[in-house]
Amino acid sequence: MLWELSVSANEQNRRFIPIFINESFILRPLAGKKIWDAILTDENRLSVTESEALASDVWEKLTAASKDYAYETFVKLKEETLSRHEETHRKYMYALNLRVGAARHIGIENIKNHKLAGLAKERDEAEREYEAGRRVCPDFKPVIVVRMEGGND
Repeated sequence: MLWELSVSANEQNRRFIPIFINESFILRPLAGKKIWDAILTDENRLSVTESEALASDVWEKLTAASKDYAYETFVKLKEETLSRHEETHRKYMYALNLRVGAARHIGIENIKNHKLAGLAKERDEAEREYEAGRRVCPDFKPVIVVRMEGGND
């Protein structure tokens, strides 16, 4: 299986997770990576046939095992995303504070007040966006699910 895990709409905040679970429902993480690496090379030939739909209990077991396996990746992705968000906000606020400082030195009072009011609105909007960006909305969905059988080669 190949699953997509995302914590926001930004493509930088998503990961694709290859997962291999054998017929005994044993998770084989290394095999999952190797299989997807092999599928993505030009050296291998694959034959594709139709298969029966998965029974709901089988799908539930596969989904549960996949979620458990992906949890650590989710935690790391969430931390990275929030850290990047925090750093971006910190840099933006630093630049905004410099602009406020420069605006305070404007000699004409009504122009200075207009500029400071605009910067205050910009700060309020930046704070709202920052708070909204701190909310993580995880999404975990299958991209492709295949049943593999050994070849005759």
